[in-house]
Amino acid sequence: MVTERERHISLVKGARAGQPDAIAGLYDLYGKTVYGVALRLSNSETDAEDVVQDVFIGLGRSLASFEGRGMQRPPAFSAKKLDGKRLYQLAREGVSVTARPVEVEIRELELLDLEGAEARIRVTVSSGTYIRSLAYDVGEKLGVGAHLSELRRTAVASFSVSEAVDMDTLETLGRRGAGASLLSPEDALRDLPRVEVGPDVARRLVNGQPPRWDELDSAWDVETAPPHMRVLGPSGELLAVCGPGERGIRSLVVWGQNAKTP
Repeated sequence: MVTERERHISLVKGARAGQPDAIAGLYDLYGKTVYGVALRLSNSETDAEDVVQDVFIGLGRSLASFEGRGMQRPPAFSAKKLDGKRLYQLAREGVSVTARPVEVEIRELELLDLEGAEARIRVTVSSGTYIRSLAYDVGEKLGVGAHLSELRRTAVASFSVSEAVDMDTLETLGRRGAGASLLSPEDALRDLPRVEVGPDVARRLVNGQPPRWDELDSAWDVETAPPHMRVLGPSGELLAVCGPGERGIRSLVVWGQNAKTP
């Protein structure tokens, strides 16, 4: 049984090597993706309305059975690569391929509403999960066909669609007004793991000298640290984004002009 620490170390090493699956997996340690889904049920022999009563009785229970970690086969029309080529490109060329299953995590499936043969569901998943495949699997579990009639991403990590500004509003605000709608660096990086440093370390950091591992308020070392972490000063201000380097910690981005150090 792989422990969370062992999985974390494995993902960190893969991410540093540029492996896409490892990068996505590491991001999942700090974030999630939430979708609003309309799932339509039907079958080829019976009108959907006729099977709704029987099917929806067990729908909530069936949804719960999908929660947790498991293997999922990506759909043929997807951006996954096989031998260096996107699956959707192969599908358009008429090449029949079977995608390799990948590990995903279904964190929550919540049944929100039922109307006719359509179920509205809130889905919280790890990055890389295909909701189309999930809809198909739910239909198979229930013994009827199922497909998506609506899909909307409502959150990624801690960022919610409620924070978004639509294009019409941005055009109305103009360039200067739109700037006020942009996230600050602190807000934009809020999902990165954080560490704090004292005044002396903060002063050295903004002047080009990264901190040592023992100067961080964490138990991370070169083996366990994430590829990116935000470093905060003694007043909680964002100083830099750092990561593990060959000789210790390296600075990736430094906001020296904004640092509030004594």
